[in-house]
Amino acid sequence: TDCPECLFGLRPTISTPILLVTAYGNFMPGDQVNALAPLQQKARPLSRHALYQTLQQLLQKEGGNHPSTHSRRSFVLHRAQVLLVEDNPVNQLVAKGMLGKLGCDVVIAAHGGEALSQLERNNFDLVLMDCNMPVMDGYEATRQIRQSGRWPELPIVALTANAMPEERERCRAAGMNDYLAKPFRREELEALLDTWVPLKT
Repeated sequence: TDCPECLFGLRPTISTPILLVTAYGNFMPGDQVNALAPLQQKARPLSRHALYQTLQQLLQKEGGNHPSTHSRRSFVLHRAQVLLVEDNPVNQLVAKGMLGKLGCDVVIAAHGGEALSQLERNNFDLVLMDCNMPVMDGYEATRQIRQSGRWPELPIVALTANAMPEERERCRAAGMNDYLAKPFRREELEALLDTWVPLKT
C-alpha cells in the first residue's frame, strides 16, 4: 500500500502520536515504526472498547510528555539540507523519515551518478552515502567528488552494513569523513548530525 509513503510524508510536519489500524495484521516492520515514532499499530477488526483504550493510552502519553527544547526544535527548525544516496526504497523511506523528524530537508539519489548530478544543482550541508549501489557505488562517487575540488569541506558519511576496520579504512581512503553502520537508530543519526551539522544557537 501507499501507507508508509504517506506516513513518512506526514511525520516531519507533526509530532502527535499516530495510530495505524491495518487489515489482517499487516504491520509495518520495526525499523519503519521506530522512524515514525510515536506510532502504535493495531489489527482489524478492532472493537470499540479496544480502540478507546488505545486512544486513551496514546493521549495520556502525549499529555504527559514534555519534549526537551532540543526535541521541539527538531520539528520546527530547518537544520540541514541532506543528500541521501541510497538505492533501496525501504531504506530511503526510513532514513528520510528519521532525517525529517530531526529537522532536515532530504534529496534522494539512487546511485553515485545521480548524487553527482544533484550536487551540481543544489547546495547540501551533508551527504549520506551508501557504499554498495548499482551504476556507481559510493566509493567511486566520493572519489569523484573529492577529486573535483569543488566541495572540499562537504561532509560525506558512509552508510555501510559492514563496520569492520578494513571497511572503515576503505571509506576514509575514498574521501569519506565518517561512517554510520546500518541498520542505525535515530539516536545514532542525531549524534552524527550533532557532529557534522550542529544546531546553531
